[in-house]
Amino acid sequence: MRRILAGAVVLSTCLVALTASVAHALVPIEPVITGKGEQYRGFANETYVVYTNWVRRTKTSTAYARPLAGGPKQRLNAAGTGGNVGGIDPGTNTVILQQWNRRRSGIYFYDLDTDVRTKAAGVNSKKWEWNPLISSTFIVYALEHLRHGDWYTSLKVFRRDNSVTRALGTWRAGPNEMFPGSAGDRYVTYTVCNRRTCFAYLYDWETKTKQRIPTENRKAQYAPVIDESNSTVYFTRSAPDRCGRGVNIWQRPIPLAGGDPVTKIVALPAGIDTGWESSLTANGGTGEMDLYIERWVCANRTGDVYVARGVDTIPPT
Repeated sequence: MRRILAGAVVLSTCLVALTASVAHALVPIEPVITGKGEQYRGFANETYVVYTNWVRRTKTSTAYARPLAGGPKQRLNAAGTGGNVGGIDPGTNTVILQQWNRRRSGIYFYDLDTDVRTKAAGVNSKKWEWNPLISSTFIVYALEHLRHGDWYTSLKVFRRDNSVTRALGTWRAGPNEMFPGSAGDRYVTYTVCNRRTCFAYLYDWETKTKQRIPTENRKAQYAPVIDESNSTVYFTRSAPDRCGRGVNIWQRPIPLAGGDPVTKIVALPAGIDTGWESSLTANGGTGEMDLYIERWVCANRTGDVYVARGVDTIPPT
């Protein structure tokens, strides 16, 4: 498991802050965005890949877009601010992102066709919004707020067609850290970590129920991402006591039920972990689903955006 740093709330707000082995071939991963610092939160459509770049030396976080076919990158957050992408609005070239300065953070849209940035309606307040995600139906985001001298993180889901907002939970920072995972059109995923391990969750908007994705031998699970078109959820599973130990990416059916098959999709070498979020993109050329992850190097604490292609073609076991 990628080690949670002390003061992760400050980090998150300032940076953004089983079954037996299977017989099928595992999916390899390949680099998409690499470079100095940390590249993470990669999302793509048929035209662009968007991502966040964090440079530890200068403590700067920037949201970028780059043509998927290659070419120069484009900065999405305004000059003098920090930026953190949260995906691309389906069917468009409009990116959702977090933008902040020293006093305030908010959620914005950036239209790559017109180069116009606008503040998102219905999801901004005087508090600190961060790590947004988007689907055709939902905007999902975390909200930091101070209560009786302690910091708390809430997970918010905003339904775009009727402006209804639900809070899926609130966690006191320090003992717990929460990371939004993915937004579908019915389901939302997220990760909750304590000082010892991490748990991946699935929330069903229609039934208003949440479930913890089952694990094995108390292993940590995180970075869950939903594929509603194929009724599956992907997630990282690893040993909870060391970064980069026994890290694999798995798939299982949804809705969650006991006895369902759990299929290993990607195996990472020792010393390599993933970030807290992953994303899925339908590949227009192949008709398959591509899984974008952060490939995190534990030894030097750097990350790059990688992709595992055609993850939905692996049969369940």
